[in-house]
Amino acid sequence: MASRFWILVALFTFGFTNAASSANFTGEIYDAHAHISKGMKLKQIKSIYTEAGVSGAGLFVKDFKDSNLKKVQKQLGQDFILFADVHKLFKTKYEVQNKRIKRMEGLYNAGLIAGLGEIYTDLSFAPFAPKGIKTDITNPDEVAYLEIANKLGMPVHIHHESPDADFEATLRKFKNINLYSCNFKICL
Repeated sequence: MASRFWILVALFTFGFTNAASSANFTGEIYDAHAHISKGMKLKQIKSIYTEAGVSGAGLFVKDFKDSNLKKVQKQLGQDFILFADVHKLFKTKYEVQNKRIKRMEGLYNAGLIAGLGEIYTDLSFAPFAPKGIKTDITNPDEVAYLEIANKLGMPVHIHHESPDADFEATLRKFKNINLYSCNFKICL
């Protein structure tokens, strides 16, 4: 299951999407970047993917409760893998939650999450953040979760729209993190 996910990610990351969209393509299709929208039922999500011929997805969830993550996994099945954000979005700020950082290793080792994401470091606009989100990836609180992810070889999805030297230099320190999804402008 995981290898199929990484193959799809590789297709999009390295620009080989023509192979996946070709009329001759007969393999399974996986969505490597999907959000569970507020109010959306899990049964509805699975139905939408099934009807579209998509076998599974990497889903970004907001929940850090073991029981809720187990429920999502049970209802969606093994072809849907979960990524969680260690930040919490408040009305006027987006900040790291230390209690989430403390729990991420256990959730990952228990197989409840496949990695971290989507982490917003440079988001210009979204309906939930019309003024955008800027996060300093060099801040010690940000580095704390990257160090754990690096130790575990955990995938991390990061939304970063504007490449800059500090951002790239910080991420290059973490050689064991499996994936950066950097809004397709830069990928390390």
